[in-house]
Amino acid sequence: ARIYARPRRPQASPRCRRVILSPFATSQTMERPLAATNAMKPTQAQPQESTKESAKPPQKAKKVAQGAWTASVRKALQRAEAKAAECLARGDVTKESVEAVLAGIEDWPTQARPNVSPDEKAVTGMCLGAVNVLGGVGMQVSAASQNYPSTTKLVAAWTRAALPEFPFSSLQVNYNYAAKKHVDGNNIGPSYIVSLGEHEGGELWVADTFVEKATDDGGTVLRGGGGESVVNCHRKWSLFDGNSEHYTMPYRPREGAAKATRISIVAFTHSSYNKLDAETAADLKEAGFTAGSSDGEELEFFKSFRIDKSELAGDDLAAYLALREARKARPAPSSAGSVGVECNGYSAGKGAGWFSFVTGARAKRARIDSFFKPKTPKKAGPVTFALPKRKNPVSTNLEKEATVDDDGVVRVELPKNRVGLWFLDLDPKPSGLACVALERFDLYNKVEEQTAAFHAYVEAMPAGRVALISITDTAMAKTRPLPRLVYDTLKLLGGPEHIEPIGYRMPFAFVGVRGAP
Repeated sequence: ARIYARPRRPQASPRCRRVILSPFATSQTMERPLAATNAMKPTQAQPQESTKESAKPPQKAKKVAQGAWTASVRKALQRAEAKAAECLARGDVTKESVEAVLAGIEDWPTQARPNVSPDEKAVTGMCLGAVNVLGGVGMQVSAASQNYPSTTKLVAAWTRAALPEFPFSSLQVNYNYAAKKHVDGNNIGPSYIVSLGEHEGGELWVADTFVEKATDDGGTVLRGGGGESVVNCHRKWSLFDGNSEHYTMPYRPREGAAKATRISIVAFTHSSYNKLDAETAADLKEAGFTAGSSDGEELEFFKSFRIDKSELAGDDLAAYLALREARKARPAPSSAGSVGVECNGYSAGKGAGWFSFVTGARAKRARIDSFFKPKTPKKAGPVTFALPKRKNPVSTNLEKEATVDDDGVVRVELPKNRVGLWFLDLDPKPSGLACVALERFDLYNKVEEQTAAFHAYVEAMPAGRVALISITDTAMAKTRPLPRLVYDTLKLLGGPEHIEPIGYRMPFAFVGVRGAP
């Protein structure tokens, strides 16, 4: 894959990224199975005079997952189930009926969700629809949905009516707690939230919002990069990105009320929604969920959000390695003042990439040729180029030495499997670009320390200096997004106001100029 971009705007591609630009331009995202009920014994096959039918095998009763709930919780859920069944019977599938059923649950089940719990203790709530059951069980319909189908169908039917264009496989219902800052796991990303009950406050803070961006074919697509926001979701569905950091803001009773009730429902799609067994997929559909299949096919809605972060293997890896070798034979940009960046994501052979820039030798030769037009001399080939010593205490050891060719094109091959941001600092002198430093900022293992170091380095750069950035593994941990200061630092290099967040194992290439508007 080959991508060209303007300066200062990061480009995203699932596998690799290439940016070739002039730096002087300034224009520019526990459940457990319950034993099956006694199956009916097969009846004895009656002898037939004219046929010889063999007896049909007995049908096994479907196993029902048993939730680890107390007796009082079961009774509360059973009462809610009866109310939900009444609502369905009379066709009352409304926000008011859903709120009445859920708010009437006096004793709620609990879930072990340390990533969202404000005090590390179990939180009150339940997940309806598709869940991944630990212990080797895998994807199945949740115990809550299996045991309380009417409650599930009521909430799913209301969600489906309110969000007809949004496919969802799961509904997380939370009761009376404020989730701490976290990133959702096993969520493709796009999610909708609504909060019910009598309360004030309780908005959702999000680190980033979706924005519409133009596509090459003239259409639009939702991508990150809208910046942080506070989402008002009280009794109205609101879109947010579950893969960006978010948390529940404080809530309180309404004026004059003794207590607050906040029940939030998050509609989302599990990342394995299309890899279910056929029975689970059929059960989800029957319960009213709109995303769930066993064919492995991606729904159109999610194609622009799904990024395959698994490593290439077999024929795919061999094809990539052959492509990478072929690309090495292609010359780097060689016009005076040119720079190049290539970034191959982690899934492509554990990552790779390179920087290139043109030193003064190319510009000098161009001037000589234009006046004297000498015969083309025999090229001696690339020789070792000495890079300055690093200042940041993170290794920048290269597997191959940097080289410079007869035209003054310097090429720096970046090694695979090195986390964080690779950073090349260039000084645009009148004779050509001079290398000031090659650094690597380890934002994976030392987030706060290295973020501060990255910001301090860029802040100290003189105006007009050129920066090249690439990733050859991953810049961040899976559930630990990069701090906002990283993006504020990119803005010092001319980055846009809202940059699409750098995701886990996502490639990222950037060319900027210190002090560019």
